[in-house]
Amino acid sequence: MYSLPIESWYRLAVWLLLGLAIYFFYGKKHSKIREQ
Repeated sequence: MYSLPIESWYRLAVWLLLGLAIYFFYGKKHSKIREQ
């Protein structure tokens, strides 16, 4: 893992943040608790 180029770490961070953002917004929109 540590031998990976820095570009790979940046890509990982970007995809991770993108995935978390999508997950968060989807969860907020489709939340069952929100409907109560």
